[in-house]
Amino acid sequence: MTKILFSLFLTATYLFFNCTSESSVEPNTDEIVIQAYIYAGESVTDVRITSTLPLGTDELSAPPINDAEVTLIKDGIRYTLQSSPGDSGYYHYEGSDLSLNEGDAVRIEVNYSDKLAYGETVIPPPPEGIHASSDEIIYPTELTWEWRYSEEFEKSQMMLYWDGDGESLYFAVIETVDPNPQPVDTTIFPFRGIFRIRTRPSTADSLRLNFMQFEYLGRHRAKIYMVNQEYADLYQTQSQDSRDLNEPLTNIVNGLGVFSAFNSDSVFFEVKY
Repeated sequence: MTKILFSLFLTATYLFFNCTSESSVEPNTDEIVIQAYIYAGESVTDVRITSTLPLGTDELSAPPINDAEVTLIKDGIRYTLQSSPGDSGYYHYEGSDLSLNEGDAVRIEVNYSDKLAYGETVIPPPPEGIHASSDEIIYPTELTWEWRYSEEFEKSQMMLYWDGDGESLYFAVIETVDPNPQPVDTTIFPFRGIFRIRTRPSTADSLRLNFMQFEYLGRHRAKIYMVNQEYADLYQTQSQDSRDLNEPLTNIVNGLGVFSAFNSDSVFFEVKY
């Protein structure tokens, strides 16, 4: 899965370490920062290791660490991650023998510059009750005033639902899974959608989709993710007032950042004329 989680911790860390010149907080520029997210049933690609930003810097992106020893541990078995191409600080697991499922307890260890930082997480259950109000979205072939009040207008949109509890956070990823996706005809409606729709985490238990969001016809998947508590706590800190000098939340020992897990369930639908 593509990198999806907005670099929230780096933003919070930047605010924390760049508050005012009068702050007594002096960051250690060699501090290990771990942004690691694992997903039930998916390969491990969303692991990033950086260092912290020094006080007074104008940079908004922390320096990546590309030569750390990064390991995931599950059931006592160690899985060594490889550095991903480029100067990104991302790591991935190349093997096919690591299976991540609901209830699995997973530990991450990052060994860098004679320092070991680590964190632990448990993969949550998937969201329940996912269903759609329809199995298709009809892309209009013409737009008229009458169409706006017709049955065809209602067919050009749909609702996604899941069982929320009003407290847990969820986000949605909607993308084409058609092996030969056909682009929509933009001469019909001069608005081009996007290949992938990704919502921000929220406590909402529904999502409205309409034809204007889609770039392709064909089969699509709507995947709803349940957010684990570590990330939910971190997400709440992104709105922290910059005058509040409380250190950002972290579940990393001997370092900063977050190691969290997600689980999901999906429904499928068609976009067609």
